[in-house]
Formats: sequence, structure tokens, C-alpha cells
Amino acid sequence: MITALARVSVQLPSFGTNFFPYNDSHFQYLGRWIDTGTGYWCGWSGAQVVVKVSNAMFLRVVCDVIDPSTTNGSVLSWVIDNSAENSSFKWTSRESEVWSGRKYVDIPLPDLSEHTIIIHTNGIRAGQFAGTTQLIISGYELPVSAVLGSFATWTQGTNILQCVGDSWMAADADWPRLLSRTKWNLYPIAHGGIPIATIDADYNYDYGTTAASDPSAYAILLSENVNSYNGSVSAAAYETSLGSVVDKIRAMQASPPIFIIRIPDNTTDSKTWGTTYATAMQNVVAAKTNCIYIDTSSLDATLAGHFPDIYHLDAYGKQVVANFVDAAIITAGY
Repeated sequence: MITALARVSVQLPSFGTNFFPYNDSHFQYLGRWIDTGTGYWCGWSGAQVVVKVSNAMFLRVVCDVIDPSTTNGSVLSWVIDNSAENSSFKWTSRESEVWSGRKYVDIPLPDLSEHTIIIHTNGIRAGQFAGTTQLIISGYELPVSAVLGSFATWTQGTNILQCVGDSWMAADADWPRLLSRTKWNLYPIAHGGIPIATIDADYNYDYGTTAASDPSAYAILLSENVNSYNGSVSAAAYETSLGSVVDKIRAMQASPPIFIIRIPDNTTDSKTWGTTYATAMQNVVAAKTNCIYIDTSSLDATLAGHFPDIYHLDAYGKQVVANFVDAAIITAGY
């Protein structure tokens, strides 16, 4: 149940704004969003909102935040025109503070031309997935000025591509959004910073113990190596958890192919997460129905030096991986 929120007074610009409800048809919500009746929030960090805006210098996101703990936090971040770069702008309620109330977050646009905005709502998995910390999108505002800001209908491919994993797959540092948007309708299901065992524990749920119900997918991308590697998860334990995730996906999605993707090694920093779990991934593919292994080992040398924070790729690296996976899916006949 969503409880009443305290209101925080925020000074609005003098030129005024036009308000649009959270469920305005121009906004496309991708992933496991939860409708409270007054807004959307998500228990998975990978969920996205996409909209096209023109004749405006900013889009304001109206958020109602529930963050009652100093051990969790919420993040709203975005990219403009699907830039391969990680989000450079964001608002956050930090772990060290308690912050609940209304928040207005302005997304600046470079000019009055039409721009596509992809918005992420992220958070620390423990609070976000439990539902104790929520960043609820309650609406949007465009400026009222001499030129009236407007929305355009944003369209994408009709083939639903479910993207399951960690921050590599569908959060602030994701690359799947760089796949062909004329073919794919992305449906991200991901948390940042989690190993394969946590994906296994959470997959069946929107949040907490609330069962998920997803649309039928054309294909599934499944990948997580980095956090299991950082947590020293054995290859045997990884294989068990990965096989369990595949079983849960298959119970909800009976027929589509499941592409299991090896993460390229970071050879510059001697991080061999892909190599460590390659055999385990191939064993699961061999044991399960309609699973396909995407071997990225040929990219290891190409991507050397493209892990600026050690764990995630830069813009060049993300585009390389997206192109490689797009080609692999086509080669497999999908």
C-alpha cells in the first residue's frame, strides 16, 4: 500500500509549466513497472521510460520519493538521444540521508529540436526490491513559453526482448539499449551489483513476494559474470544458479530462445570474469532447451582499455558489444 507522502516546497520557474500525468500515452514504460494509481515505480533498477520531446529546453519529472532509511537510496538518471555514454546527469537521495516527499527533477535538453529521452530509476537493491524505498514517477511537466513544448509518439520494434541480469544488462551502464530499436522492444529485468544467485532469487517477482507477470517475449538475453566473479562464486555454484534462472524463465516464457552471453574479460585489469564462467554457461546451454551461448571471447583484446571504472564499458565498448550481440542473434536465425 502506498502511504501519504510529506510535501517538500520547491520553487518553480516563473514561466510556468504544463502538467502531464504519469500514464500519458506518449511515455513508454519498459520493464516491470508497478502502477499505484497515482504513479509508477519499479522494484528492478533496469526499468526505463522513453519519450520524445521537441520545442522545449527541459523536461521536468515529478517524483514522489519514499526513502526512510540511511542504508538505501534512489537515483533518477537519463540519457539523451540514446547516447552510448553513461548517464551524465542524475538526481539521487543518498544512502546517508532520509528523504521522503515530492521532488522535481529537470532534464536539460541541448536545443529545441526533437530529442529522445531515456529515463532510468535506480536504487540499492535491498531497499528497492523490498519496496521500502520507492521513487514514484507521478507525472511530467513541459515549460510554457513563447514556443510550446510538445511530445511526439515514440515507437520501437514489435519483438519483445527480455534483458535479464545486472548493471551490464539494463541499468545506468547498460548496452542492450544500443541494439536495433527498429526490431526490438526492450523489456529490462535487472539490478545493479547483484550476482547470479540473487537474480535467481528475485526473477519470479516484481518486488518482494509480489509475483511478476510479463508479456510474451520473442527472445531473452541473460547475462551476469562480473558480480559473481567479484564475490568469488565458484564455477559450480554459478552453474547451479544459472540453470535455476533458466528454469524460472522457461516456466514463464515457454518457447522463446534464451541467449546466454559471456561478458568480455577486462584484460587490462586482469579481470577474467568471462573466462571463469564460460564452461559453466556452456554446460547450462547444453542441458537446457532452446538456449544459445554467445561467446564474446573474440572481443577481449578489442575491448582492452575500455573499462574506465574496471567493471563497465565506455561508450565505444558498449557499442561494440551491442553490434556483436545483434549479429549473433541474426546468425542464430532470430
